Amino acid sequence: MASTQKWIDVSQFLQLKKGEIDEFDYEDKKIMILNLNGEFCASDPICTHAFVDLTGGILNESERTVTCPLHLSSFDLKA
Repeated sequence: MASTQKWIDVSQFLQLKKGEIDEFDYEDKKIMILNLNGEFCASDPICTHAFVDLTGGILNESERTVTCPLHLSSFDLKA
């Protein structure tokens, strides 16, 4: 079975400071990138409950979560 994984160059985001969130477009999808205490993480930027952009959310670096700015549900970034 062929792998569907693909590497994407995100080195442009290395300037993100700890605790910052940004996003970029790849093909027809938006991808959120976060700096969690110097470790970078990528995720879907859309809240699954309210369909709100999570890049405007609250990042909790110690718990590794991002909180929806509309209804305050937290999303785990550990996985």
